[in-house]
Amino acid sequence: MSTPPFPAVLSQAELPLPLTGYRRFLGCWIHAGPDLTYVVDPGPAATLPRLLAALEERGVRHLDAILLTHVHLDHAGGAGGLARRFPKAAVLCTERAWRHLVDPGRLWEASLAVLGEIARVMGEPDPVPADRLAPPDALAERGIAWIPAPGHASHHGCYRHGPVLFVAEAAGVRYPLPGGRRYLRPATPPPFHPAVYWESLARLRREAGDAPWLAFAHFGACPAGDLLARAERQARRWLSAVSRSVAEEGVRRWSPAWQAALRERLLGEDPDFASFPELPEDIRRREDVYLRNTFTGMLDAVLANRTPDQA
Repeated sequence: MSTPPFPAVLSQAELPLPLTGYRRFLGCWIHAGPDLTYVVDPGPAATLPRLLAALEERGVRHLDAILLTHVHLDHAGGAGGLARRFPKAAVLCTERAWRHLVDPGRLWEASLAVLGEIARVMGEPDPVPADRLAPPDALAERGIAWIPAPGHASHHGCYRHGPVLFVAEAAGVRYPLPGGRRYLRPATPPPFHPAVYWESLARLRREAGDAPWLAFAHFGACPAGDLLARAERQARRWLSAVSRSVAEEGVRRWSPAWQAALRERLLGEDPDFASFPELPEDIRRREDVYLRNTFTGMLDAVLANRTPDQA
């Protein structure tokens, strides 16, 4: 059976940053339907002018909702500013994250500690007024379902609307390559809990298994096929490689040499990562930054013995 067409009312606005490789990485999904308008993850505060221009280009003068999958800077940093621009839009997010939206100070400090200059370029988030917040299932009667998927972060989740599942980072990071080929990697920053990650992907397959399209935050959309199952197999394969490096080589902390060696091992073991050398040079440099986060999350989980059933 062929995949039905991608909805014409849905598009992704690219939100580039003035950093090496930050193209085809950040994006906000815009649903500009006649009866329902919303965005999914408005991106960083610094890219809000680009998002507003994209909404203008699509003729969007009103937003019903701002849907947040989680509150990391690259997904939700611009939510406060966008909420001010569209004062009737509800801001949907899991209740666990509301305090970080109303008072983003602690989130900002934590982001600076982890991301440094990258966080500064993304910009400090503005607060979201508390009376604008709504639970993530607030639009269920209008066909937008919320599926908790806390594998990437404890408050992370996905939305499904019709034929599209907005997977955010539940299935990792994707980069589209010519000929329909793909680059895929897990997104498992510390603290990473493998059992939660596996269950999140299993829940997505159960509750949105017939959605024919996956819309990634990073980046683009593709037919769902067996990609959710492949994402789980990939993360298990990577965690197994990290576990072997701990057991066989005595690795106890991240280092550039360890990352380089592990990356080379996975190039030979993981067909969805094997295309890494084909990425443009600036994209590879960007990916190396985030590979450190992914590998560190997995290494911490192995050292803390949080690795049941990783094979």
